[in-house]
Amino acid sequence: VSEHLMAMTGSTVYNCAIGGTSAALVGDNPANIKDWTDQSFNGMVYVANDVVPAGKVLGDTSAYEVIEQVDFSTVDYILVSYGLNDFFSEVPVYPEYYYDINSYVGALRNGILHLREHYPQAQIVLVTPTYSQLFESEREYRIGDYVEAMRGVSVEMNTGLADMFHIMGDDATSRISHLDDGVHLSAEGRE
Repeated sequence: VSEHLMAMTGSTVYNCAIGGTSAALVGDNPANIKDWTDQSFNGMVYVANDVVPAGKVLGDTSAYEVIEQVDFSTVDYILVSYGLNDFFSEVPVYPEYYYDINSYVGALRNGILHLREHYPQAQIVLVTPTYSQLFESEREYRIGDYVEAMRGVSVEMNTGLADMFHIMGDDATSRISHLDDGVHLSAEGRE
């Protein structure tokens, strides 16, 4: 998707994605922020804000090499794309308290707040999760719950929104046609 975006806009695009990560913190929350190692959305924000060293959070991921090249004070847009792994991990959608980073919505709110504090020039665009063919009936939340929650955070926090879930089609059949394996986008889906 990053390559398509770069080709379409002529912009420099930094892809800091790490497969398998979620917006919410999944696991223990370190008492001291300096001990942070989680690669969740807020972990990425803490790296971008120079609160935590990139190598400590990102290790040997390709995102480490990319993020080291970024001067966030010159970035115009920050695209935040999370939700599928939150769904797969059965992360609670809504927080116990407003900025609860162990929930999907709380993690999005917290990350956006801290990005805006450090980089007010950057417009934040939330990118909804896409469709997943995973059987949902045994789960407390559906993928659509995460989509709607992100839409709500976008309105509440006045961000841009790319609603990829609905762009992919109006029903499961059309959405599946944009996926290679029921989860990951096909070439047609990336386009």
